[in-house]
Amino acid sequence: MKGGFKGNLTVGDFASVDKLNAADFLRWKSLYFGGVDIRLAPLAVSIDDIALSDFYTRLILDAQGGLNIREITAQRAQEQKDEQDAVKKANGGKLSAPGVATAQLPPATPAEPLPPVSIKRITLQGGNIAYSDRFIRPNYDANLTGMGGRLVGLSSDPGTIAELELRGKVDNAAPVEVVGKLNPFRQDKALDIKASVKDFELSGVSTYAGKYVGYGIEKGKLSATVNYKIEDRKLT
Repeated sequence: MKGGFKGNLTVGDFASVDKLNAADFLRWKSLYFGGVDIRLAPLAVSIDDIALSDFYTRLILDAQGGLNIREITAQRAQEQKDEQDAVKKANGGKLSAPGVATAQLPPATPAEPLPPVSIKRITLQGGNIAYSDRFIRPNYDANLTGMGGRLVGLSSDPGTIAELELRGKVDNAAPVEVVGKLNPFRQDKALDIKASVKDFELSGVSTYAGKYVGYGIEKGKLSATVNYKIEDRKLT
C-alpha cells in the first residue's frame, strides 16, 4: 500500500485510567509531533521534534507483587483469549465458522532489517512519575517530580548514537540526573548511561530496610552515582 503523511500533529489533554487499581494511569497536557514525514511502501519515518509537556504516570506494585503496566497488558491478552474461546465454543471447538476455509500460515521468513527511522529531538517537560508499593507493609510511595530533558539524534542507522539528558527530583527534594548516549535500534544495544542522586532522604525507605535487612532507618541521606555501559551486548 502506497501513501504517507507530512505535517505536524498534536494530541492534547489526554488521560487514561488504570481500571484494575481505580487510579489515573497516564495523562498529559500536550504531545506534539513536528516535521513529520512518514512514507509507506517502503516504510520510512522521519520526525523533527516530539515534545511531551505536563505529563503524569502512575506505577503501582500491587499487594500480589504485580506491576500495573504488566497487569494491564496481561488483562488485554486474557480478554483476547476469552474472545477466541467464545468463538471456538460457538463453532464446535474451532476458531473458524463451519464451512469457512481457514487460511494457511506462510512459512517463517528471516527477520527483515529495520525501516529507516529518524527522530531529531525528543523533549520532555514538567513530568511527574508517581510510584506506589502496596506489596510492602507499610506501603511506600515516591514521586519523581519536575522531570524534564531531551533525547537528541535517535535513529535506526547503526552508525549513529543518541544523546540523553534527563533531570528531576525525588519528592521535590533530592536531585536526580540521567545523562549519556544510547541507540536502542542497534543490534548491540549500545548504551553508556550515568545516573546520579544527591541528598536522598533514607528514612523514606525505612520500610524496605526493615523488611530485607532487619533494621529500620531513622535518619540519613544518600548521594550516589551509577554507570551503565553496554558494548557488544555485554553490560560493564
